[in-house]
Amino acid sequence: MAIKETVKQKVSSYLLNRYSLRGIADDHRMLTSYPRISLDADEKKAVCDLWGQIHPKPGMAFPYYEIQKAIDTFDANLVAGSVYYPVVLRTLNPKEYYRALIHKSMFRHMLGDLPQPITLASSINSSILDVDKKPISEQALIEYLSNYEKDFIIKQSTNTSGGRGVQFVNFKDKDKLKELIKSFDENFVVQEIINGSKDLEQFNPSSLNTLRISTLLLNGEISLCACVFRVGAEGQILDNLQQGGLMIGIDTDSGKLLKYGLSIDGAKVTERNGHKFENFQIPNFEKVKEAAFDGHRRIAACGFASWDFALDVNNNPQFIEVNLYWPGIRVQQLAGGPIFKDRTNEVIEFIKEKKEKNKFYFIEL
Repeated sequence: MAIKETVKQKVSSYLLNRYSLRGIADDHRMLTSYPRISLDADEKKAVCDLWGQIHPKPGMAFPYYEIQKAIDTFDANLVAGSVYYPVVLRTLNPKEYYRALIHKSMFRHMLGDLPQPITLASSINSSILDVDKKPISEQALIEYLSNYEKDFIIKQSTNTSGGRGVQFVNFKDKDKLKELIKSFDENFVVQEIINGSKDLEQFNPSSLNTLRISTLLLNGEISLCACVFRVGAEGQILDNLQQGGLMIGIDTDSGKLLKYGLSIDGAKVTERNGHKFENFQIPNFEKVKEAAFDGHRRIAACGFASWDFALDVNNNPQFIEVNLYWPGIRVQQLAGGPIFKDRTNEVIEFIKEKKEKNKFYFIEL
């Protein structure tokens, strides 16, 4: 028994260290060009005292806090990737739950009551369902799409992020449609294109500019963690940072934009397309917030969720997707401070309880 426990402990330590390094790498991919200011002894102690309760090597996170200190201010309550991804996120969202909930083709079934774009078809493990959720052959789908009057998008349902693989379709050629659908393999979604809010479009008319809303459902209480407004680059269709977009923090109480938008390289921007960000009121912000809360109650098995919403031409929220596996928080924290706000200690206590129940605690992604 002693040998078995020793082996378990070594595996536990190895995996935790491995995914902590992955979290650091994920931070640094985006933050590598940012300046740094060294932490003093008191700041290092604050990080270790807080996050050392749930991570054996809290000092791995020091570079992250040096960047935050240089950009804005030091705050130990910020969560570094080395702690967030392997420990915090995987405790709040256990793999046995999130794996069943991240399939985009399932969203209209699990979250069908949320307002969302019309799904023309979805494929799950090669089984295609039509707009009425009835089985349909691939040939019948191609025939249907070739006669559909509006443009639409096709996107991968699994193993994708950052807008990768989204295809905007504005042709009706059956052979081209067949080739495109074949390229998506077994899991994909076909949806109508949303006509976006004119109020949000003023910042960049070429992209559907969306809202990223992060929520925490823990100990029976749901709260808003962070909100950012995502604006695409000029001429781009998607609003992702990776394609030149910006993320602008939203005040979670008022729904107004903060002063600065941030690009992927850390540059601060105060306006886009001639329109300033500061104090711009997001239309129907309370409706978006309530839609995120309503959605999270339906997938309560996961404690932390990052929601993507658009606003349509009437400024009503439209659910795009929810991120449970690897929702990033770097820019959200840069724009709006610690992700868990006044619930940080509650999250830590929750994780400590989980660890006490399993002394060979580790998170496997």
